[in-house]
This record gives sequence, structure tokens and C-alpha cells, in this order.
Amino acid sequence: TNPLSGLPSWLLRDPAMAVRTNYRPYLDRVTAYWNKVMSILTPLQFTSGGPILMVQLENEYGPWVADPNDPNDPALVHLRFLLNLTRSTGNSSQLFTSDNLVTYEKQNPIKLIPELFGSGNGNQEVLEGMKNLSRVQPYRPLYESEYWNGWPDSWRGSHNRRSLHDFLAGSEDILFG
Repeated sequence: TNPLSGLPSWLLRDPAMAVRTNYRPYLDRVTAYWNKVMSILTPLQFTSGGPILMVQLENEYGPWVADPNDPNDPALVHLRFLLNLTRSTGNSSQLFTSDNLVTYEKQNPIKLIPELFGSGNGNQEVLEGMKNLSRVQPYRPLYESEYWNGWPDSWRGSHNRRSLHDFLAGSEDILFG
């Protein structure tokens, strides 16, 4: 995946920049941005009568977690930073991450951060992935935050196709288990 994941390219003007990490200059930029975003969104959260139920802290960050059983794993420390930053803005919405459901048991960041709700994403093997997510957070509802009907094409690559039958079968797995 793209390590910038939608982050502005000007961050790379710092030759030592390490995005999605605990690198202090990166955290300073995240803090400034997040404080601004949360100043707009926090008044709109459900607990204040608005439409926002949940806030996603990270996307597909599970592979960054080297050891999900080590509370000092740098990726887990980073997620805790984002969680604490969000809470410091007054936002009390349910916080979640989204990761590939098939690998959830191996790479999930939520085992040691119970305040985070785990959700899944993917386009295949949905039922197996939901079972993995259920084992990781057995007393929480299952939530598929991204379900794709295909995959993006690459320049000069072949066109990616997915049958309607397969897509609908996965949709049924999400809705009805």
C-alpha cells in the first residue's frame, strides 16, 4: 500500500520524515491537523445530537504492528497517541480501526487497546474474516467498514473483474453470517 495513504506529500520535505510513526515532527503535524478536524467534527458527534457515531483512527495499520502482544510495540504506542489525542479534543465517539479480516488474528492492533473497536475490510473470504474478528473481539458486534466490489486496475495491467455472484455472496455473508 501507499505509505502516505492520503497524507500530503509536503511532509516528505523533511528527509527524515517517518509517517504513521512516533516521529515527533510527524506527530506535531498530526496534532495540528487533528485538532482542527476535531474542532469541526466533535460538535457533530451523536452524543451531542449530531450524525457522527464513530471515528476511524487508522486504516489497515495492523501490518505495522510487529508484536500485538507487546504493549510497547511502536505501532501500538502510535495508536494510543491517536486515541489520546482524539479524546483530548473532547470527542467521545466510538473509535475504530479497519484492517484486513483474513489476517485479523495475527496483525490486529486492538488486542491491547480495548478502547478501539475493530472493523474489517476486504472483498473475499468475508465469512472467514468475520470469524477471525469475532475471535479477537467476541463480545462486540461485527462490522465490515469497507467491502469492495472489485479492485483498482493498475496502469498497463489487466482489468480486474469480480462476478456479481461473488460480490452478492460476500454481501450476504456480511448481512446474515
